Amino acid sequence: MKVLFLTAALLGVTAMWANTSSANASNGQRIEVPVYSDGVPFLDLTVGSSAPLSMFIDTGAGGIRIHPGNIGQGDVKHTGQRNKIMYGDGNTGIEGEIVLGKVRIGDFVLPGKTPIQAIDKHVCKEGHERACERQGSKHGGAGTIGIGTFHPTDLRKKIKKEASIFNPLIQQGPFSYILSIPRTDSEAGKLIVNPTQQEKSRFVRIRLTPGGGQRIPICINRYCFEGILDTGTVGNNIPIASQNDVKQLDLPTNGDNIADGTAIPIVLGNGRNALAFQAVAGKKAARYNLKGKDNGRGLLGIDIFRYIDVLYDFDAGVIGVAPKL
Repeated sequence: MKVLFLTAALLGVTAMWANTSSANASNGQRIEVPVYSDGVPFLDLTVGSSAPLSMFIDTGAGGIRIHPGNIGQGDVKHTGQRNKIMYGDGNTGIEGEIVLGKVRIGDFVLPGKTPIQAIDKHVCKEGHERACERQGSKHGGAGTIGIGTFHPTDLRKKIKKEASIFNPLIQQGPFSYILSIPRTDSEAGKLIVNPTQQEKSRFVRIRLTPGGGQRIPICINRYCFEGILDTGTVGNNIPIASQNDVKQLDLPTNGDNIADGTAIPIVLGNGRNALAFQAVAGKKAARYNLKGKDNGRGLLGIDIFRYIDVLYDFDAGVIGVAPKL
């Protein structure tokens, strides 16, 4: 019965799009939500009558996931359904009940009730209990708003998953949006919901592949791979399968990393739909790790967002990239 309730709720979201999605996002109104940084990016949202909640923005994940003590019983409707996700290490994760709540992101009110994971448990594989202790609230704040995207033809697969929680700007939309992360903690960034055509026009659009999630082509010198742009990861992972791959990179290395201070020529996309820019390898967030094909996926982490802004246009099935203004 509970499964049927949730499935009906999610299918209702899909049916709603045909009639109200474009007009019901405040009638297509452009809304700018402040983004701020404390090492990693955050925005504020409310659920029901909650206080503003500082939510870490994770472009490599999906859904709103809130830590205990941040929302009250009257703020949400309980479904009794459970949801569990594992972090990228595959050994630790989080679990909690799916609740439905009225979500406001800055001045943007999401239509209907949004599925949310109310976290109540850390998941630890045997032997990784210490790692779970270190995770804590992971990135700080009250929880995470995951805005990872995918190709629109994969929407049904997402909806059919029992207890599915994913990007609220897709699940309750879809809405196009631009994410501009502050370069430093002292600067301001923004999430623009329903950006204007003029704002969209500066982005190079990279088409997503059905079944490929949000992976896009990435090239560093002559070495190319598919990867994601992930604010939820500190550092950058380059999947390396052979010494020839390292040779194609054609950059100085220090152990399993590109050497600090190295200028890295990066191309996102390919052909006419490509953006070239240069990043610099360094420590922590700016580290470029050479990962074996079986122990790391290709991704560019939070540091890349200090160089570029990113457009997410679900209806068009594209991710857009542009140099920061």
